[in-house]
Amino acid sequence: MLRFQTLVNAEGQLAAVTDTEWVATLAAKARFLSEWQADHPGQEPTVNDQMAIDRRAWAVGRPEKPDMLSEEDWAESVRRELTDLDPALLKLRKPVTPPVTDRAVRVSASDIDRVARLAIADADSRSTSSSGRFSDFTLRAGAVRAVARVVATGDRDVLASTVDAALDRARGRHLIDLATDTIDVPGGVGRYMLSETATLKRDVDEGMKAQAKRGKNVATDVIEKLASNPKVGGEYGLDEQQTKAACAIAGSSRQVTVIGPAGAGKTTMLKVARASLSGQGRKVLIVAPTKKASSVAARETGADATSLHALLFQYGFRWSPDKDTGRPVWQRLAIGQKDPVSKDGHVYRGPKDKAVVDRKTRIVVDEAGMVDLHTMHALLLVTAETGAGIALTGDPAQVNPVGHTGAMALGQRYADTHVDLESVHRFRTEEGETDTAYANLTLRMRSGEDPDTVAHELVTGGHVRTAATMTELHAAMRDRYLELAGHKDRAALCVATNEETVTLNDLIQEQRIVRGQVTGKVLASTRDGSVIYAGDVVQTRQNDSEQNVENRQVWTVRKKTPTGKLLLESVDQKGLTTMVNAADKLALAYASTIHGIQGETVHGAIVGPGVDAAGLYVGLTRGKHVNEAFLVASDDAAAERQLVESLRRGDLEASLHDNYRALHRELRISAREGVFAPTHWQQRPAGHVLDLDAAEAQILPAPTHAELQAIKDTSDRLEGELRQLRQARNDANSDPRRDGGAQVADIEALQVQMNEARGLEREAFKVSVPDLRRLDAIQAERVTRTQLLAPDVAGREHEERVSHARRDRKRRPVDVHAHQLGSATREPHERSAVGPSL
Repeated sequence: MLRFQTLVNAEGQLAAVTDTEWVATLAAKARFLSEWQADHPGQEPTVNDQMAIDRRAWAVGRPEKPDMLSEEDWAESVRRELTDLDPALLKLRKPVTPPVTDRAVRVSASDIDRVARLAIADADSRSTSSSGRFSDFTLRAGAVRAVARVVATGDRDVLASTVDAALDRARGRHLIDLATDTIDVPGGVGRYMLSETATLKRDVDEGMKAQAKRGKNVATDVIEKLASNPKVGGEYGLDEQQTKAACAIAGSSRQVTVIGPAGAGKTTMLKVARASLSGQGRKVLIVAPTKKASSVAARETGADATSLHALLFQYGFRWSPDKDTGRPVWQRLAIGQKDPVSKDGHVYRGPKDKAVVDRKTRIVVDEAGMVDLHTMHALLLVTAETGAGIALTGDPAQVNPVGHTGAMALGQRYADTHVDLESVHRFRTEEGETDTAYANLTLRMRSGEDPDTVAHELVTGGHVRTAATMTELHAAMRDRYLELAGHKDRAALCVATNEETVTLNDLIQEQRIVRGQVTGKVLASTRDGSVIYAGDVVQTRQNDSEQNVENRQVWTVRKKTPTGKLLLESVDQKGLTTMVNAADKLALAYASTIHGIQGETVHGAIVGPGVDAAGLYVGLTRGKHVNEAFLVASDDAAAERQLVESLRRGDLEASLHDNYRALHRELRISAREGVFAPTHWQQRPAGHVLDLDAAEAQILPAPTHAELQAIKDTSDRLEGELRQLRQARNDANSDPRRDGGAQVADIEALQVQMNEARGLEREAFKVSVPDLRRLDAIQAERVTRTQLLAPDVAGREHEERVSHARRDRKRRPVDVHAHQLGSATREPHERSAVGPSL
């Protein structure tokens, strides 16, 4: 596992012999491995055993890890928690030997074919966010998972040979190698791409190039006159860039792209462009990746709108996941061909009249940054046949599509006219004025430039809230959401994973029950196991024209009718109601993933931890008045470090040429076989120390281990008491029959004590870390000399070290060990010629 890391990153190779923490980890791994072999004579550790040893070696002795607790006490605490959950774990169980079947020892050619298909599907699905490239490691991991699925059990050699055979077949039949002109490619570099993905990229590239045909833009004064009408251009009209965009979309160029940040006023601009096109007798059709987004666009612009997939369906395109690999499979029906999705066996008869587009049609693709390559390729086939013009509007810096990315970037590359909207109009101060300061900050957040400064301004500007643990953070997110949700414009809460969504939905629902905002009996249960009450906020999870609902449309549950249907009222459209039959098509909608909030505009928005750059940007640009990120961090500095990592953006590789250039850029900075070797002793932190044992004995960390343990015990005790008081208070709130529980003042006082204790603990760690790092450096040097260096190299280094010390002693006669200790404790600017300090 640790060796694998050195192959992925060039820095890993250097760190393995120069980084004190890494070398200390290697030393701990060697010790733990020896202990394991002593406890299991004649056996070899399994992969799981090796992974456990790796994790243990990496955790032990790290700052801010529970290294003050003895490992025996820690293990006993974990065992106690597990047995509290399931006492049966204490019972002795006999080892289970899996049966070896004929299938396990004989792998057919069809099995190898299937493993190859599953492996490339696995690797391709993991490459959608990285422009379609994947590495040999990713491919092999997919093959191992596929073997576990296809081949029941078998001898290790049989399974390994199956993996190798499947990889050979995958490389020979299904993949292209972007590094055929390069030897010695590290296994962690993304050199492969699925042939179908490469073909799709080429087809979209060529389709965009063919679509482009420059025409004339509408005159500026025509657009300005339309925008001056408040019913069309709104209260503020259009700025200069919005006007240019409307001129281009209303013009005759067949391919236009408009890119604008969140809150740039793209919808207002489209409304004006639609008015101009209608005046020319031309048709405007707005399409979007989701039915919900297209419906919003239709309401706000007055144009005809539908989902992009609905338009493609009308033109004969059908898609479904492959039953075995799960990869999307697209086909196009000819007129008169039997429709495979028709339950009645109908044939495809072409698009309906309302869906027909022609040369007088401008297809506006809203949220075009979320359109994947498959879908864009199908749309380009439609426009090539019909002559319709397209306008791609959106923001590639926001959420990526579920499939392969790059469609909008290619559209921008070949557009007849491209306009960048630069002004942001969404955000408001407390006084109702345009918040230009925050608008400018979001633009810098979007660009990905100078993430350190952006992170600092987010924290100091009050846009970041922190908590010590994930449990406390979820509680804070719940409370803040409920505070913001009381406004007439609803609040939005977005997180990184579906699991977090379920957790926060349940927390918010529980609190609303306590407050009396959700009442009555349970009306229904959702697919994820949540229950629905009258007053709950839910979202529909699929489009259903018969019930007049759209995927991700948000509703308030009013009641359950005598016929068993749920009466829902729209949150966004006052007075709109519907009834649904199946509650399993509903989900609680207090929290959602980033994809669920894309395109929303609300009063206040909250984004949770763990999101990437696009997710953070989307989450912090949904709110008109409030936009806040919640992080698990001990202080502002830790929060800033997390934000910096989230704000970093990679380069988009839209075309195959982009993929090729990115690959060779990676190769130039990658570790190559034979390039890296242990560094010279003068470059290692403790390489200059003659007597490691003597130097180690003179370093006495303060506070001591026992003192650190006592400080931590106090913090843990206070935290446990605080948890018990909060639980008692929550129990009392949820059950009126209980007594009042702990008083709020008592809880707050204990919270202050716990915070002070944790602060003292952090300070103690901070004081002791320098000495602990010096000890780590000495231990790392000991491992390097005794285990990593060849004997002749170690001997030569020792001679050089002694010779250097003698020369240094002649220049400045001091005690060698004292010199070593002083060298080990000096600040970097005080380092002498003997080498870097510890």
